[in-house]
Amino acid sequence: MFRNRQEFVLQWVKDTFGAKALNRKERAARLVEETLELAQACGLSLDDVARIGNRVYDRAAGQCAREIGSVQITLEALAELLGYKVDLLADEELFRVLQLPARHFVDSDAEKRRVGILFYPPD
Repeated sequence: MFRNRQEFVLQWVKDTFGAKALNRKERAARLVEETLELAQACGLSLDDVARIGNRVYDRAAGQCAREIGSVQITLEALAELLGYKVDLLADEELFRVLQLPARHFVDSDAEKRRVGILFYPPD
């Protein structure tokens, strides 16, 4: 669908949220949020997630490049197990998100800031 969806998405993030949203901690926080939503949808409890988190943070930090590869491989295995195609779902979600009004993202950011999970400064 996209020649380079990855580049397109990052540009969309910048255009939608501003350059302030292009920091490592914020992008990682959004990945954790989405990953937790997927884990919840697959039936993992908060206790399950906490045990996993404690194990991960008890070890030394990995290298970003390797961990990104691991995330992608693990996602592809889960998607295949569940009968989904990652690229198709990503395109569908991107098209859905692109249809949302700008106010949706303003409100979403405000709620994330209110609960302390937005990692970039306000305008």
